[in-house]
Amino acid sequence: DSSGEICEDYAKRYPFIKVIHQKNQGQSSARNNGTKMAKGDYVTYIDSDDFVTPDYVEYLMGLLNRYDADVSTTTFVYQYDNKPIKPCKKETNVECLSPLEAIRRMNYGKGITAAACPKMYKRDLVLKYPYPVGRIYEDVATIYKILGESNRVVVGNQQIYYWIQHPGSTMHETFSERQYDGIMAVEEQLQYVRDKFPEAEDAAKYRYAAKCVELLAASFISGVGHLEFKRLRNYANPYTWDVIHDSNAKRSIKLRLLSMWLGYLPSKF
Repeated sequence: DSSGEICEDYAKRYPFIKVIHQKNQGQSSARNNGTKMAKGDYVTYIDSDDFVTPDYVEYLMGLLNRYDADVSTTTFVYQYDNKPIKPCKKETNVECLSPLEAIRRMNYGKGITAAACPKMYKRDLVLKYPYPVGRIYEDVATIYKILGESNRVVVGNQQIYYWIQHPGSTMHETFSERQYDGIMAVEEQLQYVRDKFPEAEDAAKYRYAAKCVELLAASFISGVGHLEFKRLRNYANPYTWDVIHDSNAKRSIKLRLLSMWLGYLPSKF
């Protein structure tokens, strides 16, 4: 679609733009190499099929400066294919969090996601914790490390990032063995939290169990049968009752975990 030529044209017109041509090696390699080539103290990522508002960089950088933080983040606008563009909501709340509280909030899905976007990072942190190449759910495998080493994380809620939802994304692809990269990512995070932030272990267990639930739903949509159900239930079982008794856990996740524990048919229902 001439994307390379279009990028080169922008680079000729604007001297601050750099274009890197490389064989497609996935998002991790693109982000890692872009971060290495960047000259600024901060970096942000915009996925290739998404778009942002004109004040995207200004807003995230402003949060960092106002609160002397290493990471800033805000909320998505979920934009579906072939639908009118939704209007953005302006900022109504800003919170400044410690690394511990940021990890807890991310794992419970309260104002912070495990996605690489929409965030602004101190570049040195991303260089220290590059995205794993060759794996999907690479952001789930990385963001907790960056949050854990930040001095503080500032969370705004102005909508500046449009996340395009379409069937071709990783989250909506046909279920396959590579989806278990998600289990690997939350398992690594659980061990990290136990070692460095044991006060957040309940949140990390919740995220682990929620990933099992998410993958089970994807397997059912893809028509995968009993074998994957048993495998995912075995992953979830050690933490099922901890999560069910967790007052911070979402009720929908608790119900789906309970259905997994009861069996294949209740879970599919």
